[in-house]
Amino acid sequence: MRSCPACGAAASTDIPAYCRGPWRICACDTCGFVYLKNPPAYEALVEEFAWEKTKAEDRQKRAAEVPFLIALDKAFSFRQRFRGGLASRYRKVFGSGRVLDVGCGRGRALPEPLIPFGIELSAARHAEADAYMRTRGGYALFGPAIEKLKDFPEGSFDGVLMSSILEHEPEPKALLRGVHRVLAPGGKLYLRLPNFGSSNRKITGAKWCGFRYPGHVNYFTTPQLKRMAEECGYAWRQLNRWSPLADNMLVLLTKS
Repeated sequence: MRSCPACGAAASTDIPAYCRGPWRICACDTCGFVYLKNPPAYEALVEEFAWEKTKAEDRQKRAAEVPFLIALDKAFSFRQRFRGGLASRYRKVFGSGRVLDVGCGRGRALPEPLIPFGIELSAARHAEADAYMRTRGGYALFGPAIEKLKDFPEGSFDGVLMSSILEHEPEPKALLRGVHRVLAPGGKLYLRLPNFGSSNRKITGAKWCGFRYPGHVNYFTTPQLKRMAEECGYAWRQLNRWSPLADNMLVLLTKS
């Protein structure tokens, strides 16, 4: 069984309301961090519990259980597109240069003039991402992020994007440290991940959209993520700190 990814303690207590089937969500007895005690192996994540599959299944389930929240989510997505979408945000965050997308999917997230690189766990998506990124001067690697980061020299990137990644990683500290190594001095890491401390989670309980079994293995609050980031050598800035109802944290970390 897995130890706490935040402090390393072995002892934990299950949270029955948040457990589902064989999947045990627990809280660390030492630091209180909430995590999945028995995550699947990487091999299972590639096929049986592939991100694109579990996301679609979760979406269908939530549409039946909480249709009102799905409608609100679509409304906020439309507002983001009206503001210029993610491409505009990434240009503003990174400016220019070489940017690594960890969990890059099909590789289309990073807009020009950024030079895109990627790491992807899905074989089919990796092939598509690699072919596309090579047309723009970069490329994508296939495999687990922590291992593939070792293939890049120290200080390779001006920026790193991790959108909906850290909640999936059984060893989040190792991933943050690996990213820190490949960032150039002053390089930026943009993070998007579920906020377990959000008001929506406290209101909706077990129906909160941030629960995904067994893909999500870490459930961060803002203070917990800040502490882990600083332990791994980053300066912290939360981009949506005035949005207490937001289900996701948007965080910009700078290599210090």
